[in-house]
Amino acid sequence: MVIERISIENFGVFDKIEIDFCEGVNVFIGENSTGKTTLLKFLYAWCNADINKQEKILGNIPEEMKPKVLKDFWENPSYPKSEFAWVFEFFRFYQRDSNRLDYFKKETSIKIDPYNPNEKQKTPSIFIPTKEMLSHTRGFPDHYEKYNLPFDNTQIDIIKNARINETRKLTPLAEKLLTVVSKIIDGEVLYENDTFYIVKTNGLKIPFSMEAEGFCKFGMIWRLLRNGLFDEPGTVLLWDEPEANLNPKLIPVLVDILLELARGGVQIFLATHDCRLARYFSLKAEKDEVMFHNLYKGKEDKAIYHESAHRYTDLKHNAIEDAEEEFGDFAIKKAIEEIENV
Repeated sequence: MVIERISIENFGVFDKIEIDFCEGVNVFIGENSTGKTTLLKFLYAWCNADINKQEKILGNIPEEMKPKVLKDFWENPSYPKSEFAWVFEFFRFYQRDSNRLDYFKKETSIKIDPYNPNEKQKTPSIFIPTKEMLSHTRGFPDHYEKYNLPFDNTQIDIIKNARINETRKLTPLAEKLLTVVSKIIDGEVLYENDTFYIVKTNGLKIPFSMEAEGFCKFGMIWRLLRNGLFDEPGTVLLWDEPEANLNPKLIPVLVDILLELARGGVQIFLATHDCRLARYFSLKAEKDEVMFHNLYKGKEDKAIYHESAHRYTDLKHNAIEDAEEEFGDFAIKKAIEEIENV
């Protein structure tokens, strides 16, 4: 099922915002604290909503927060009870951080279209957080539960997804992309004794904890492909800052991989601060559906606004391009100063 739209009122940094999405690749850009990661987590919660999990999730919310939850949502007539399921799923991400739960206000309204959890199964989805997590697999999920570690559930979910057993048969798309990724990491990924390794073509077995983070990132893609997690059309991939710790030379390859996944029926949502990643999507997309969603702060009221465009160059309030221009101006200024001082 394709996610078509999100509408938010009175939550966190958002006063009122409504964004329409495309079926292919959706790229969020914007300065820090403009809500990019929050949007990704709302969409991930929508994918995982289960109306039968409400009581279990409610039991995990801190006691002091329960009255607020019940007052603002369960008793709020603007929230149909069917929509309550995915709101509770969102609480799962922040149940260890009551300050984040305070982002919900009495007048909060959050709607994602289409939505009817009584008539749909959970939408297959993968959330890839900014932090590389597969280096921390040994005993980490168990310690997380036992010692209440300060990580959110998206960081645990990616480990669980990577641990899934490999599929017996590869789809043509997975086989094609695995070949591409194997060349980048010079090998394949092995999960053994609760540890992820990249087994190089020369036989050397390197644990993720000792490998370059950029290769770990592609190794994670390799593992998710090999596990068949992108095989089902309608799967949703949400990725927060895919460019983090990545050599710029690998960005166009990453864009090619993501466009191939979108052509295979995966709906993709990315949040980025990298103008090169956004530009490559704009230049490499041919008949592909790609949309850019720019979040920016109003100069006077500091509210969060947005603009969407199919062409990256059509965005008018682009903070990452403004930063590039500032760097270019600074470089020219320094060059002129050096010439004058000769």
